[in-house]
Amino acid sequence: MHQICRVCDECYSWKRNSLFSLTRLLYNKKQAKKKIEE
Repeated sequence: MHQICRVCDECYSWKRNSLFSLTRLLYNKKQAKKKIEE
């Protein structure tokens, strides 16, 4: 049985936040490329 504990919750939010910052980083890179190409 899976128990939701404080550690799991922290780990989950950390993974979600790192994933979010990673996608934002890639998005910013794409935007920067567009600006350079213009």
